[in-house]
Amino acid sequence: MRRNVLDSLLGSVGDVDIGGQVDIGRPTEQVDALAAEAYTERPFTREDEVDLGGYDGVAIAANGGTHDLSVQSDNPFKPLAVVIPSWQCPGLQLANIKISSVNLIEGNPIPCDIFSEVSTKNHVSFPTIQTSGRIIFSFINTSAAPITPNIAVKGKRIRGA
Repeated sequence: MRRNVLDSLLGSVGDVDIGGQVDIGRPTEQVDALAAEAYTERPFTREDEVDLGGYDGVAIAANGGTHDLSVQSDNPFKPLAVVIPSWQCPGLQLANIKISSVNLIEGNPIPCDIFSEVSTKNHVSFPTIQTSGRIIFSFINTSAAPITPNIAVKGKRIRGA
């Protein structure tokens, strides 16, 4: 049976000994109830599920034209899905998605069809965008006609006070 490098490395590591006796503290019946901090679970009420739209009206030239489109939130925002209209997807590719200094596409561009509204794989796990942060989508048009992209990023935003 053929093994990859990771399997070989993991197979050569023995049991990990963290070492020493672990102090597990006092049994719960010995904890002073007044000294313990009271905790009451409350629902998170300042979170909204919203869509951030990206559209600037710029047409990407046919046969290799490029364009960066940014989406911005004024509050911290956690992206959960990216949606690009399916009628725009043929010939449209994403060369990069960037949040702050994090590049989210490695290697060659990916087809935008992955993020269409009919795709079952348009859910994402991107880093949280901080206040006034942006997501920059870098598009390439490989079709024979100009395309004016628009995009929606679905996610959770934290409301201000």
